[in-house]
Amino acid sequence: MTESPNSTPPAPMPTDIVVAYDFSPPAHRALELARTLRARLKAGVHVVHVCEVPHGIIAGPAVVPPPPEQLHDIEVSLREKIADVFGPEAQAISSRVLVGVPLDQLLEFVATENANLICIGTTGRTGMERILLGSVAEKIIRKSPVPVLTVH
Repeated sequence: MTESPNSTPPAPMPTDIVVAYDFSPPAHRALELARTLRARLKAGVHVVHVCEVPHGIIAGPAVVPPPPEQLHDIEVSLREKIADVFGPEAQAISSRVLVGVPLDQLLEFVATENANLICIGTTGRTGMERILLGSVAEKIIRKSPVPVLTVH
């Protein structure tokens, strides 16, 4: 099969996968899918949780991040989830807890790590619920420079 002159080349196979993890059931399924992809593609996996800080609200001179002990507890919980899913391979999986606006933090992490796939869970909200609450997954799909794989 030959490519037409106007066709775009296929995307490269993922070599570094970022899993956006928010401790929800869909995020857990995304983590399980990343395990499968890692095994088949020999790809690296980075699991990222973003502690969202309020934005658009004046909170004084600076937005105060969560206390270090809370960030530590989240990191411990994240490592436990990774161990549950990846078993003995968990040591090869990197994890990060970031603070800020989830969209911004995830896309910055993807760029820094030169990742070429984002795997994210989505609750599948529709209608007014999605309008009122927004959707991190939808924003990532629209803004990501790399392919995004959503898991419901």
